[in-house]
Amino acid sequence: MTLTFNNGGGSPVVLTLASSERPAGVNTASFDPANPSASPDIATVSGGPSIPAGTYTVTLSYQDLAGDPAQTAAATNVTLTGVEKSAAHCGIDLFFLPPSTQAVHAECARQ
Repeated sequence: MTLTFNNGGGSPVVLTLASSERPAGVNTASFDPANPSASPDIATVSGGPSIPAGTYTVTLSYQDLAGDPAQTAAATNVTLTGVEKSAAHCGIDLFFLPPSTQAVHAECARQ
């Protein structure tokens, strides 16, 4: 299961979530965009060590245990501000509502 942060320029940052098996319903992953690999919710980070300030499309990609084709859901216009200057926190709510409804709610704020 991955979260991809794409701002339309440069390489997207891809976070692989630590727990690949999550139940239906609301699930949450939390991390610091300046150092997402430090979060226990994040297994790996590719495309850069941090997620810089900017406006992103955040895409969740996942596959069910039955091996059906991977599915995606996206949240657009997710804004990160001041990541380089102060700690920030992102909370990502992952909604898995079978059979075919999924959504991503992403919210990032300074702390």
